Amino acid sequence: DRIMTIGDEPEILAMVVEGEVSVSRLGKQVTLGAGQIIGEIEALDGGARIADITAVGDVRLLEVPRATFVESLGASPDAALALIRVLASRFRES
Repeated sequence: DRIMTIGDEPEILAMVVEGEVSVSRLGKQVTLGAGQIIGEIEALDGGARIADITAVGDVRLLEVPRATFVESLGASPDAALALIRVLASRFRES
């Protein structure tokens, strides 16, 4: 099942609670599992989705509305720093 599609508006971001998702962008594909966050780039900048994300089998997600996410980052520098670490790690791996 498709979870997020390139070009869609960023209404949510999500954390994979169980299972795996496939992230496809620019001809590259990666698999993310439990504990990984999806949709964070668009949640931060408000732009359209930049990747297709598809469930690999059964998946359970914890969805967070974009507005709640942005508000939480403003209220918690620790949460903002944790997200920056995730993004930096992904940038290094790409």
